[in-house]
Amino acid sequence: MGGILKDKIELSAIINKFVIDLILKVLMNLDDSVKHYHLKHFLEEIDDYRLLVEKENVGPEPTKLLKSLQEVRCDIGLELDERKVLDYRRFKETISSFEDKWRSYNNLKRNLHNLEDTLRILSSE
Repeated sequence: MGGILKDKIELSAIINKFVIDLILKVLMNLDDSVKHYHLKHFLEEIDDYRLLVEKENVGPEPTKLLKSLQEVRCDIGLELDERKVLDYRRFKETISSFEDKWRSYNNLKRNLHNLEDTLRILSSE
């Protein structure tokens, strides 16, 4: 592998580690009533990523990124209390529907702006 490509891969691993650590820090500081739900979800996201990498046979993965993911898994394992995620299925359904709700909200907002523009034009005539 060329030196520049290897450097880019390692740089992306450093950036990813920074982002992953930042996300973990935010999750760890959440209120206890929601923290464990988000920690469990983050853990699942990390595991999904690893499965995708294995399935797609992507490689080589940056060593720093793998180490970072393993460290995050350990940190989450120490903090996560499964007893506090009783209705996790409903939590996941809410998260998965968030994108659709956000899109609907943006469409509604755009339609409202269009209506306001139309009313402004009509009232100026």
